[in-house]
Amino acid sequence: MAPVQVTDDYYAVLEINQDAKIDVIKANYKRLARARHPDKNPGNPNATAEFQLLQAAYSTLNDEAQRSDYDRYYRYIPKTKPQPRPTPAPQKPPSSTPPQPPSSTDLAEIEALKTLASTLDKSIFDLQGKKAQEDSLRIDTMRALTKCAAALERMRLEALKDAQEEAARSGWFAYIYATAETEERKEARQRRATERNTGKMVREAEEKKLRVRMEGIQARISGFEERIAQMRKQKREEEIRKREAEREEIMKRNEARKREEARREDRKKREEEEHGERWRRYYEEICRQEEEKEKCRAEGVRREAEKKRAEEVRREMEMRDLKIQQAILEADRLRREAAEESARKAAEESARKAAEESAAKGAEPRETNGAPRQPAERSRESNQDCEHKGWWEKEADCQVCPQCHRYNKWATFRCRDCDVRACPKCRDVLRGSGTGDS
Repeated sequence: MAPVQVTDDYYAVLEINQDAKIDVIKANYKRLARARHPDKNPGNPNATAEFQLLQAAYSTLNDEAQRSDYDRYYRYIPKTKPQPRPTPAPQKPPSSTPPQPPSSTDLAEIEALKTLASTLDKSIFDLQGKKAQEDSLRIDTMRALTKCAAALERMRLEALKDAQEEAARSGWFAYIYATAETEERKEARQRRATERNTGKMVREAEEKKLRVRMEGIQARISGFEERIAQMRKQKREEEIRKREAEREEIMKRNEARKREEARREDRKKREEEEHGERWRRYYEEICRQEEEKEKCRAEGVRREAEKKRAEEVRREMEMRDLKIQQAILEADRLRREAAEESARKAAEESARKAAEESAAKGAEPRETNGAPRQPAERSRESNQDCEHKGWWEKEADCQVCPQCHRYNKWATFRCRDCDVRACPKCRDVLRGSGTGDS
């Protein structure tokens, strides 16, 4: 199996524990990818390398097979804690002095440190490969030892089983039932015992040889680990020196970037102020137009209300004139009805007197088509034929209306043509419908 060619602490890169679940790995990767993307860190010259390292860590730990191989060599990788991002210093006002480029001495020192770090990485990687081979040999040796131990245990159990069977055949139970062992079975049992003893000797010798090999492998692994630790210590020291040199170079580069950013910020601020002023004027114009529209709408509403009130007054005047005209017509009708009633009563009185005179003389009155009917007959038929258009006489107050059967606090009226009594409301209904008693 090929060794894992990594020297970085991927768990520290993803800011997780070694026993973290897949969902935790994915969540931390998404969060850190958004924060460490090179587009969001233009001032960090190592942003691309950090982002690539983050992607490598995620691709390794997200795959179970690669993570298993990585965990096998994880304890030989120097453990690091995630470095907190430095807080950006407050921006200084732009200076007219142009930024100074990094000196050739600084660049040469950085390149030399990078070369040394690359050499140390290669040496550590080679040692890790050799150590991985020894680890693989150790695993194979452990498997062989386990296999030998299992074979010895199996032989012991077989010998114990044969001994128990031999004891059972030699007891009194076998004597009672006469279960004698055949010669073939006896030879087979002895042959198995011989084979077990031979195999046991071979397995014990093999186990001893494997244990000696395991001791040598463990000694070589310890030597590799010690050399790797020394090289990593040297690498850390060189890395510190390289970071110091890079930090100085970055500081010089950041000066120019900060000045340029300050100029861009000033220009952006001026543009935002101009944009805000344009929007303010536009908003004021919109507000003025809306105010004028609101005034026009209010004026229209006021005019519409005045027009509506004038129309209502006109309709009220028309209704009042109509009621006056109806009252005049009603008064004329009542006068005509009163005159007709007086004439009718006079005719009835004349007929009654004539009837009395005829009765006194013993003569029966003859009925003709043109003669008036008797009062009794008229009263019987009047309720059905009366249209209640005639005169209604006012009667006693505070009575129950015989039409709606409600208590009437006003006067009760009686139709003189049919003797129907009703309250004012029912009287108006009877006049309009022309029906009789209900």
